[in-house]
Amino acid sequence: MIILWVRLGEGSKDLNSLEHYLVEVIKIEPFTNKDWSNEPWAKGKEFILVTAKFNCYGNISTDTSVYSTTEWQEIVDRGYYIG
Repeated sequence: MIILWVRLGEGSKDLNSLEHYLVEVIKIEPFTNKDWSNEPWAKGKEFILVTAKFNCYGNISTDTSVYSTTEWQEIVDRGYYIG
């Protein structure tokens, strides 16, 4: 399963945002999508497909998601993402 997610703005009150702590990186591979390459938000960015285990309040799950390389590096440096 591939999960694509979008960050919600600070004003979003519909969902509870929880910290998902990085437990283990299983696989990282380049991700290219020709449909995305023409989108303004994707210009100049590199994307990767990451399979990793995350821990959210004791619930450890394995997810495969697409991240920009910059976004992924932020997750690795912090040790978690909020989602």
